[in-house]
Amino acid sequence: MELHKSLSLLAALFGLIGAVFLSKGVLALTPKAIVYLTSPKYSTLDFASKQNILSLATQKADTLCGIGYVLLAFLIQVISLIFVRNTVFLIKSRWMVFWVAMAIIAILTVVASIVNIRYRDYIALVAGKNEVKDYCTKHIKGVVESAYANGVESGSEELLDLKREDSELQDDFIKRISEYVGYSIPKDTDFSKILSDK
Repeated sequence: MELHKSLSLLAALFGLIGAVFLSKGVLALTPKAIVYLTSPKYSTLDFASKQNILSLATQKADTLCGIGYVLLAFLIQVISLIFVRNTVFLIKSRWMVFWVAMAIIAILTVVASIVNIRYRDYIALVAGKNEVKDYCTKHIKGVVESAYANGVESGSEELLDLKREDSELQDDFIKRISEYVGYSIPKDTDFSKILSDK
């Protein structure tokens, strides 16, 4: 392999490893870690802000798309250096190559943007479910206080975009949300206090 190709391959490898080091902190964030990092220390409802969760979920989704682009660039570079001979011409006009490359990048960017938004929303939803589940685990047991029942309502609306129906009783809503987030309400849980408050 010629010296310039060897150096290009080495540069591509350095770029790939650098991108991995830059992104590994954000890529390692799980939905639980996102909730932990965004939870307020002093809050009446103990819920993380949806804006904070979305911010970290966006960073994770953006980083994932960015590393995807870097990996794709690395693969193209390696293929061009190792497997492609100098005499191969796919398109002879340099301007035509430029416009074809721009079209490919534009299509991939649109697809990546859609995937990015979907992935961000998925991470935010999982983080919101974890947050509401943790709240239910702490407060929806034994005799359920009215403040905690209201907390489940406000947290579900804020983090999961789920509201209680007009005809739905508060205890039924809590049971529905608990099932949605994967929390099993203990059998001895008493909702009489919130029912009597009505």
